[in-house]
Amino acid sequence: MDMLERHAEILKQVKEKGTVKISELSKELNTSRETIRKDIYIRQETKAIFY
Repeated sequence: MDMLERHAEILKQVKEKGTVKISELSKELNTSRETIRKDIYIRQETKAIFY
């Protein structure tokens, strides 16, 4: 899964659930927790997340 696909899935889950756990996303997306943290940071910095 590439970065844009991960970002889309993270946004989808946040919209559906309201909150998500990095550890759960990591398992579901088969990637490291650090990668998920970086993805969230990138989305926050571009103001394209969760508001």
